[in-house]
Amino acid sequence: MTFADEFFAAVGLPVLEDQHGQVGVYATDAGEIAVTMIVSDPETRQLWEAELPVAVNRLDFLIEASRLVIGGQLFLPTKGHTISIVTEDYEEVYEVLAPGSDMDCYERVNVSGTWLRVHGKLISRSAV
Repeated sequence: MTFADEFFAAVGLPVLEDQHGQVGVYATDAGEIAVTMIVSDPETRQLWEAELPVAVNRLDFLIEASRLVIGGQLFLPTKGHTISIVTEDYEEVYEVLAPGSDMDCYERVNVSGTWLRVHGKLISRSAV
């Protein structure tokens, strides 16, 4: 990563979060927290399961790593955690998971890891 990546994480992401951040609920087995995050545009991918094509709706969430604390313990995103967000019309729940078999559930946005890009797959949507 370059100086520009570090600068963007230190200066640009907090500004984006302030202007476009959305509060969601991040849930683990240990509990849940309300956390402000930057939500990506939705993406639909076609995956193959049991030799059949399946459309998967997914989002990425940019979250400041220091906010991922439950019961005084810092944690990292793990498969099976969930993130709930409310849009204008729906409450959506996303399962945290790796977008590919050779990938992790999250990526560090910068070398110091102050911001994380957490990958999620839509698992439920209900009208609000």
